[in-house]
Amino acid sequence: VDGYLDGEVDAELAAAAAMGLTALRVFMHNMAYDASPTRFLAGVERFLTMAHGHNLGVGFVFFDDCWNHAGASTTVQCQERAGLHNACSMASPQDAERTNTSRFEAYVTDVIKAHAKDPRVLWWGMFNEPHKTAGGFSLQLRHAAYGWAKAINPVQPITSCWDKMSEAGNNDSDLQNVHHYNADFKSLTAATWQGLSFEPKKQGSIITEAG
Repeated sequence: VDGYLDGEVDAELAAAAAMGLTALRVFMHNMAYDASPTRFLAGVERFLTMAHGHNLGVGFVFFDDCWNHAGASTTVQCQERAGLHNACSMASPQDAERTNTSRFEAYVTDVIKAHAKDPRVLWWGMFNEPHKTAGGFSLQLRHAAYGWAKAINPVQPITSCWDKMSEAGNNDSDLQNVHHYNADFKSLTAATWQGLSFEPKKQGSIITEAG
């Protein structure tokens, strides 16, 4: 926010470009938006400008169920813990905020409206790895967010991971948004790449996490 980390961010973007990356998946947090929508939107624009300067496209993620579901703060810096990766990754929204889905509509719509025709944005990710409890808040929010985004009619695809549409009823995604942690990407041949195809093929697929 307000540019105080721009130098560090730009250095990381330069490193990503030097490694040959052409796209970045960037997680946002609703608490940062809630603290100051105007400053948040300005920060998104500033980040896109820096990324574009390194020829990097960006896919944004609004919500996430991974890691800490409590303890996020916009005023107190989280302290990393030795030997534990992602110790400061915070679920969005936090559990205490999960009262109703409508409270997050402005967050989604304000960001997308500002960049609905922006070629620097490659896709909009509604929800990363939602807890898939039937009728649970995560799936309710994923569905609501997809509807808010579609109503804006952005040029970018709207995605939600990670289940296959044909198997788990994920109709909240324009593409199959898949995570793959069991493929040797260094040795994939054309034939084995075909083995990573996902049904239904007409939607197309994007692999947003792999290892």
